[in-house]
Amino acid sequence: MIFKAILLFFLATAPLCTIAQKAYETANYSGKIKGQIIAFKLANGYVGASEISLRASPKTKPVLYTPDSGAPDGDNNLTFKSDKPTAGYFIIKNIKNAYDRLPAIIYGVFISANQSVSIKLTLDRNKI
Repeated sequence: MIFKAILLFFLATAPLCTIAQKAYETANYSGKIKGQIIAFKLANGYVGASEISLRASPKTKPVLYTPDSGAPDGDNNLTFKSDKPTAGYFIIKNIKNAYDRLPAIIYGVFISANQSVSIKLTLDRNKI
């Protein structure tokens, strides 16, 4: 009887112990804005898992920006916001959920204090 209980417990909990695989690969892009360093991690296959970090210098702590939604809007734009309300936000333009071939350059806009600055993010081939 105890053997059946242990077996039943094991069979019921075993699926909970499995490790889920990611359904996407990441690609790193970099750029600069007003002397600050932008690092964009594109989640190719699920763009909603992408993230942007902005730092004043390599030694400072980055401000992290995450997508507003899990997919681009009707114009293929995706907005990234920070938890800090004064940090501004990014809009990445013409983004897709998945790419067969990664674009060499991704364009966007950084908006802060009602000013917008165009950004250019270049694929970092060494960190794909």
